Amino acid sequence: MPGSAVQVRSPLPFTKRLDGVLGAFAMAKNALVISAEEAAALVKPGDWLDFGACFNQPDVFDRALAARKASLRDVRIRNCLSMKPRAFLEQDPEGAHFACYNWHFSGYDRRKHDQGLVNYLPCHLGEIPDYYRRFIPRTDIAVLRAAPMDAEGYFNLGPVNIWHPAIVETAKVLIIETLPDMPRVVGTHVRVHRSQVDYMIEGDDVPTPELPNAEASEVDRAVAALIAEQIEDGSCLQVGIGGMPNAVTALLSGPAAGGMGAVRQAGRRMLVDAVSAFGALPFNMAEHPECDALMFTSGKCLEGMPGIGFAVARMDAIRAGAGQAGSW
Repeated sequence: MPGSAVQVRSPLPFTKRLDGVLGAFAMAKNALVISAEEAAALVKPGDWLDFGACFNQPDVFDRALAARKASLRDVRIRNCLSMKPRAFLEQDPEGAHFACYNWHFSGYDRRKHDQGLVNYLPCHLGEIPDYYRRFIPRTDIAVLRAAPMDAEGYFNLGPVNIWHPAIVETAKVLIIETLPDMPRVVGTHVRVHRSQVDYMIEGDDVPTPELPNAEASEVDRAVAALIAEQIEDGSCLQVGIGGMPNAVTALLSGPAAGGMGAVRQAGRRMLVDAVSAFGALPFNMAEHPECDALMFTSGKCLEGMPGIGFAVARMDAIRAGAGQAGSW
């Protein structure tokens, strides 16, 4: 019910059980190490599952779940931005056993939506944690991929720093599927303590999936040209992912259109706010002589400790500005 309290799992360490498993799993005193098939056997008809987002979606569990389709009906799965085909969708082309609810489509998700197999969940991104904690049906089983447990007993969810903590807190059962190649990042919201984990399954030792940079179509480029014409000096742009955003930004950085090209043509200088793009989008200052400095922070994109700011700046611009910092 809206506004009703949801029981959450404690983030503090405590000992539940010891299984005597060797290797990296030996420290997981409170989590049972099971096979993907055993994990999939926990799923019951009518359950709500959560696969998280992007490359935190599980693979070996996904395949094991798909193999059980004959014994399951009305299993509902929440996910977001699938990086590769999902076995439970591919093995259930009629949607007779699994129903998928997606927070934000990748190209694959959109194609499956058009086939009638994926439902879109309207949302405000920043409110999704609250949805989990207060409004949507509680997750019966959450399965997330993470880097193997470290010496302090924490799994690392990698660079996708979104609503996963709310999933971890509210799921009735939490399963971690390990991915050795998962990048480890700094921050409390990407760490899951072993005391919060009910089961662990060993994942594939494969590279972390990457979303390819979408090529702009002729339609994308035509629409992008219309968009670029509407962008005025001083505009603040929020740019997404896909062929259309790529086409718009390509036009803005060109010599004949707005953005950096317009700055260069006007003989003006510019500072680039790269807080939301550093490390994710390429930028070569040698190709943009109109840019004096590029700024970014440690707490976004780098997913490091918050509160540290950085600037990559031209030394001649810094020297020319000596004694002119009016804000000091």
